[in-house]
Amino acid sequence: MFEDSGCGGVENEVCWAVQYVYDPDRHDGAFAYTVGLAQSGHPELFMRAAPEQEPCEAPWYFSARDCTAQLNRFARSLIEGKLVVGQPISESFDAGATTVVFTPGAPVDPYEVEAYGVDPGSWVIPFEATLVSAAPSPLADLPRSELPRWRGEVACVLSAVPPNRRSIMSVRRPEKRDSFSHTGEFGPMTPLVRAYAYAVAKASPEELAALLIASIDADTCFGPKLVLGVSYTQARLVSRMPAAWNAEHLANQLVGALHERPRLWQRTLKRAGLFDDPTTWHGASRQLTQAISAMLVAATVADRLDDDTTLAAFGPWNAAAGRPLFITDDRWRAPAHVISVVRDLVERIDAESAHLLLKAWDSQCESATVALLRGLAVTGRRACPPPHLLVEDSYLATLAASGPVMAEPINDLLCCLTAVLCERARLTTQQVREFAAPLADALPGLEEVLNAPILAESA
Repeated sequence: MFEDSGCGGVENEVCWAVQYVYDPDRHDGAFAYTVGLAQSGHPELFMRAAPEQEPCEAPWYFSARDCTAQLNRFARSLIEGKLVVGQPISESFDAGATTVVFTPGAPVDPYEVEAYGVDPGSWVIPFEATLVSAAPSPLADLPRSELPRWRGEVACVLSAVPPNRRSIMSVRRPEKRDSFSHTGEFGPMTPLVRAYAYAVAKASPEELAALLIASIDADTCFGPKLVLGVSYTQARLVSRMPAAWNAEHLANQLVGALHERPRLWQRTLKRAGLFDDPTTWHGASRQLTQAISAMLVAATVADRLDDDTTLAAFGPWNAAAGRPLFITDDRWRAPAHVISVVRDLVERIDAESAHLLLKAWDSQCESATVALLRGLAVTGRRACPPPHLLVEDSYLATLAASGPVMAEPINDLLCCLTAVLCERARLTTQQVREFAAPLADALPGLEEVLNAPILAESA
């Protein structure tokens, strides 16, 4: 059982928890319900993880986090008087490829839906959900008009690969003449898949470790599992499932080849801070496989992904390959008015303040809140420019330029600052306080700045 809390807002003074009950034999047999709405005179809410759908070997279902988010949204609608029994609610998922129609039913006794955590005297509104999938289109070549864009993307990926570094395994480097035909091993996007696979095959232990950690952070918001789910749905819609399967198989081969070079794998684990605990090795291998799989499978349908999924799919690798500068690609850059606020915060930091700042950061950089902020920074437009671009000629930029030991924590901190400002609405007051309080001596008034509204016009 998984439990999370929600709140209808201070003005409503209505709070509740969401209980997720999983089925150890069938993921799609799980369900979730609210507990606490009844204390304010409302019925509780119930939903099953798997909507009604055509029988298949891999049914579509909501995760525990998805169920929690869904019920929290429905609970707020209920409190606001917007939820109507019998009135369908359509929502899109998987970048618009999947639609689920939710219909709130008439209230029932909690025991009818096995909501045993609910007060027996309360009522429960069960949601019926139906999955509506679009019909797949035939497998086809990439349109000629799109070829320049994707050839440029392939060239961009390859330009960051060191030319003389030894490979983990043999992966052919894509050539300019390579075809974007649907007959390729990885479908029409074969050159892009091979480019990312080639880059991973040439990756250093430091880059692989950074990818591993970035993917763990991404799991707090839009991680590899979600990317894989969206990508496979898109692959089905354009008849590229064999291409996606081949890409995932290649990811497994890459990690398998890494294991065949024990020293390289050990260096990767050491760099990730996981070597001293052998109990974490299997989990680290699985996480790295999932991270590479998500990127390669996403590459098979890169022409089909929306911006959010694209940034989440390739952000961890861009962060890893860009170390110690974190993400240098402008596509992940936070809005200018957010960057302006961060610049104002740090441009006058002197040597004493920088020492206090890095010491405080070191004490909290492994917290759950910081992991979420790092995850947000690598999966969307929430990253900060490196110090030499943000605050040129400042003490902080000079310190970061001294080497990775200083550059990495400074870049992490800056990106967490932009992530807080970009996503302040989704963070709790407590999370912001936990992040800001340890840094207050070096950055006086930080919490007030993070809580203050900012406008694009201020850039």
